[in-house]
Amino acid sequence: RTSIAVGQRIVSILDLEELLDQIADLVWEQYRVYYVGVFLPQERSRHMTAGAEAGRAVAEGPLQLQAGLTGHVGWVLANGETLVVPDVRKDPRYVPDEKAPHTCCELLLPLKMGDRVLGVLDLQSEQPGRYAPDEIPAFQLLADQIAVALENARLYEQVKAFNQELEQKVAERTQSLQEAYARLERLDKTKTDFITIASHEMLTPLTIVNFNSQMFLEDEAIRANSYYLKWAEGIQRGTARMQAVVDSMLDVAKIDSQSLELYPASLDLPFLVRQVSKHFRESLQERQISLVVSPMAGLPEIEADAEAMQKVFFHLLVNAIKYTPDGGEIRVDGRPLPMQLADGRTIDGVEIMVADTGIGIAPEIQDLIFEKFFQTGEVMLHSSGKTAFKGGGSGLGLAIARGIVAAHHGRIRVESAGYDEDLCPGSRFYITLPVRQSDLSLGN
Repeated sequence: RTSIAVGQRIVSILDLEELLDQIADLVWEQYRVYYVGVFLPQERSRHMTAGAEAGRAVAEGPLQLQAGLTGHVGWVLANGETLVVPDVRKDPRYVPDEKAPHTCCELLLPLKMGDRVLGVLDLQSEQPGRYAPDEIPAFQLLADQIAVALENARLYEQVKAFNQELEQKVAERTQSLQEAYARLERLDKTKTDFITIASHEMLTPLTIVNFNSQMFLEDEAIRANSYYLKWAEGIQRGTARMQAVVDSMLDVAKIDSQSLELYPASLDLPFLVRQVSKHFRESLQERQISLVVSPMAGLPEIEADAEAMQKVFFHLLVNAIKYTPDGGEIRVDGRPLPMQLADGRTIDGVEIMVADTGIGIAPEIQDLIFEKFFQTGEVMLHSSGKTAFKGGGSGLGLAIARGIVAAHHGRIRVESAGYDEDLCPGSRFYITLPVRQSDLSLGN
């Protein structure tokens, strides 16, 4: 009940600084621990400072405890596992700078969302052996609820930053581009309004639903009833799908505001495509669609951001599965292909093709499908499954793919004989990318 009470009071707080302070104060209020601290990793730093502190140890002023990679906090952050230390001074990972003056016992819990560790909740006690094994599940539930609230606040901060950046971009437009700007302004306003609605009308309810679905799944009575468990799992799947939509909107906002950060490194595209294809094994098997990934022998490694390129092929494969009838085939192949630059130079490049035996694309919309929010056919007639035949979606996948490819100085195009649900002429998407990003420096 104590964990639930804390979770209910923090779930709707969107300001990160306020949230951290509330977490520390509420944990201290409910559990009366000697010291409670919330540690969050800092970008480009090997050290962490407690983002919020509370307890008897800080009654006279904040301690601002420091944590590195070698102490208890760093261990939990690196391993993503709960750590109970009955006597801190007898533990080889003991680092004095991480501890309040009279700390004897410590409980550290990872704040996780999926496989990502967002931070560490640090509870310190003056009493040796203070945290008994049967208390740990309740504290872990508390940590899970805090992680959901932190993720919600992080997404909200990103959305606010993107909105502010977009507004600044609009303000910087010049009068000489007025005619073109009129159209861009309408598109930007639609996008900004959509993201604003998502931030205020989706994120908070999404967090509440996710919080309650996790509680249902952890309830013994619900897990013992197959019908209730099925319903709870359905709620969680729906929440994950909504989260994917919000993530796609954030990707589009980054692309539109030119704030997409890429970290190019040597990348084996055939290996990456095979890894991405593993996400669709169940959908492919259920719909009896064969996915053939060519060995692409002789294809050179390229300089590209692996995480960004994963999104490109994820969205292309989702699109291929969605518009290929049951029993169809999807092929992925590639070849070396020189790229012609605008300045007349020719550089080394590669071309990847994603082809399907689907219903095809009408010629008049083959350019429009790469625009954000574009949907083919009547939206209300789409099925609700992301990989179901003609399934619904946010209309952002191909726009994200085009934006990421363009950010790599590449090109994406589609070829299709037309739209026909009976003959299924299929579609072929071609992605052309430079082998070395450094080759583009003079051309840019």
